Amino acid sequence: MTAGFCGLKVVFAGSIGRSVTGGQAWASLQYLLGLEALGADVVYLEDAGDWSVTYRWSEEVETWELDHPAGYVGSSLNDSGFTGSWIYRTSGDSRGLTGDDLEQALREADLLIIRGVPFLSWRPEYDLPARRIFIDVDPGFSQFRYERREPAFVETVDRCEELFTVGQNVGSGRSTVPACGRTWHATRPPVYLPAWPACPQSADLPVTAIMRWRGMKDLRHEGIEYGQKDKEFPAFAAMPLKTGRPFSVALTGGGSAIFESGGWQVIEGWRASGTPDQYRNFIRGSSAEFGVAKNCYVATSSGWFSDRSVCYLSSGRPAILQDSGLADWLPAKHGVAWFRTPEDAVDAVEGVYADLESQSRKARELAEEMFSADKVLPLLLERALAGVGK
Repeated sequence: MTAGFCGLKVVFAGSIGRSVTGGQAWASLQYLLGLEALGADVVYLEDAGDWSVTYRWSEEVETWELDHPAGYVGSSLNDSGFTGSWIYRTSGDSRGLTGDDLEQALREADLLIIRGVPFLSWRPEYDLPARRIFIDVDPGFSQFRYERREPAFVETVDRCEELFTVGQNVGSGRSTVPACGRTWHATRPPVYLPAWPACPQSADLPVTAIMRWRGMKDLRHEGIEYGQKDKEFPAFAAMPLKTGRPFSVALTGGGSAIFESGGWQVIEGWRASGTPDQYRNFIRGSSAEFGVAKNCYVATSSGWFSDRSVCYLSSGRPAILQDSGLADWLPAKHGVAWFRTPEDAVDAVEGVYADLESQSRKARELAEEMFSADKVLPLLLERALAGVGK
């Protein structure tokens, strides 16, 4: 525990309920558990705007019932050891904390952290905390939306004193992502190591990927159209056939035919990662990660690094990743192997499995050295709270 953050009051805004997936739950839980371990008092906030529409994966239907996403938030937080309070809200209703309880928490908060998704409705009480920060986890797309003056992005970004991004190159001159007249501080996706211990490894386990084929529309910026993983992955579809190794993907959002033709085992995403435990177990059942980035991340050389990859690394699973401009920042010798072309990808897989035991050990060491929440979050908090006596 870091004494400087004991008693710090934080409201953390995420998107666990709206996604209803284990991966998105962990993306927020890494922060929530890490902040608690530093001694902070944390409240989880999720604001769905005027109404809540979520997906019941097993039934393949949408639902407007608040109890569905709110129940998922409650079970994900409780089962994962988060001891703080939470609220899932719309403009007219809420679950968990009451609106009055939330307003009091915001009034007392030293910091409001908004991760990834801007508020669809900026409510007056969100101005109450001493400071506000926005963490961009979709570099390029976030800034393009801001420059297009999409109301949610403009209002959220403009009301935050500090901005952060997992795109390590944003604003550095090494990326074409626009800074939008603001400073974007590079931050790393944290992993709460006690929840992600290294576990036994075997080369017989499959290389795995967890992938959303398409989650949003492509965006055009200054005459260039930027896309998602469906634009990048086809070049690498034949990896199982080229390497002779088993590859498995937990897939959401289409694209299954391309995977199957390349020799992948395809599992419905919600079956492999519907809950935080299922997500963790799927990763632990892998020998390594094979990660393809969104076209936007690669085309802009944003330096994006995934909150999913840190889970693989912490579990002692090497990450074989498409380079989004990070090869110099994070050399391949550290349990990460980079590729740009299909030929690079084959070489990267062969290199990892030539010494899997060492690569697995280095993967865990890298998680401890660079992505552990107890190292990432203090730096984030110090920058976020600069100038307010913390």
